[in-house]
Amino acid sequence: MNIFLDFETIPTTNPAVIAELAAKVKPPATHKKPETIALWEQNEKPAAVELAVAKTSLDGTYGAICSAAYAFDDGPVHSECSADEGKLITDLYAAIREAMKGGRDLTVIGHNVVGFDLKFLWKRTVILGIRPAPLPFRAKAWDKTVFDTMTQWDDDREKRISLDSLCSVLGVPSPKGELDGSQIAGAFAAGRFDEIAKYNAGDVEAVRNVYRRMTFQPTELKIAA
Repeated sequence: MNIFLDFETIPTTNPAVIAELAAKVKPPATHKKPETIALWEQNEKPAAVELAVAKTSLDGTYGAICSAAYAFDDGPVHSECSADEGKLITDLYAAIREAMKGGRDLTVIGHNVVGFDLKFLWKRTVILGIRPAPLPFRAKAWDKTVFDTMTQWDDDREKRISLDSLCSVLGVPSPKGELDGSQIAGAFAAGRFDEIAKYNAGDVEAVRNVYRRMTFQPTELKIAA
């Protein structure tokens, strides 16, 4: 049994973490004079701190899952965006346990699912104290328990391909519309949960179509509505 999986994540909103990150942002080593440093801190440091905070959306140590989307085999895509991260993860695990009843084996399929999604999920699971479903959190890219469309296409770090680009190459409808990954945090803050969930569902459907193309299976080449 296959599960096609994708998450949308947001940066930390924890004031203590943000303060810690801000304290680590230092002026360039070439800035020696106090007045030059003062000008940098006034004019450039705020943007540098903002960038450091934004990057926490890539690390489950500090960022959070705001949307979870998945589909089993040829089944419908389930996608939800919520401010209750614990519920998102708990509901996902419940669905996985139900699908695995009877001892069915599970293969996790996604784009950069080994390097990002599974690692991010594991960290959030531990931090939130949620009992995990039996997922291959420590899998390597070539393990049979996973199929990572990014590394399966090319495992050369210098030739990593985005899902959007891979869709284009394979003639698969792209999930990208008015929203893209760089806009998730802003959309979440604005309460655009339905849009995020739809975008997340589109990624899962795209991954499923890419997987079918890469494994020489028939595909309807559709994106979730």
